[in-house]
Amino acid sequence: MAHVAFALTATIAAPPAQIRPLIAEFQDLGRFHPFIIGVKEVAPDTSSFGTPRRRFRVTDRMRAGPLLLRFTYLATATDAPDGTLVGEAYQSPGIHLISRYTFTAEGDQTHIEEQCTITAPGPLIKYVQRQAYAAHAQTFQRIKQFLEDEQAAAPPVAG
Repeated sequence: MAHVAFALTATIAAPPAQIRPLIAEFQDLGRFHPFIIGVKEVAPDTSSFGTPRRRFRVTDRMRAGPLLLRFTYLATATDAPDGTLVGEAYQSPGIHLISRYTFTAEGDQTHIEEQCTITAPGPLIKYVQRQAYAAHAQTFQRIKQFLEDEQAAAPPVAG
C-alpha cells in the first residue's frame, strides 16, 4: 500500500456552525460533492476516540476515461476531542481516506482547513489523490457559493 496526503483551505463568509454540518452530514454533503449520488445512514458505532461515530453508505459516480463507474462504500463522521471533524472513507480495493477538518471563525468568516491522508494500492495512489483533491476543492467552492449566495439573497437586518 502507498500513502499520500494533501491539504486544502477555504474562507467562507458564514459562521462555523453553519458550515460544519454541510460537511459532517453526508446527506447534505451530497448536494455539494461532485461524485456523491446517494447516501444512507447506517447504525452508528464508537470511534477510536471513544466518541460516537456516524456511519453512512455512500454511492459515488465518477468517470474514468470512457467508463462511468458507480460504487458504494462506507464513510464515517466523528467529532474528535480536539474539536476537529474527522471524516473517513473506506473504498475498494483497499482505499482509505482520512480527512481532518478545522473550522476557525475569523470575524464574519470561517477559515476551513482540510488535511487528507490517503492509503491505496501503489498503482492507484496518484489517481485517487488527483480525484479526491479535485472533488474536495470543488465541494468547498460549491459550499462557499451556496452560503454566500444565500446570504446575499437574505433581506437586510433592520437596525
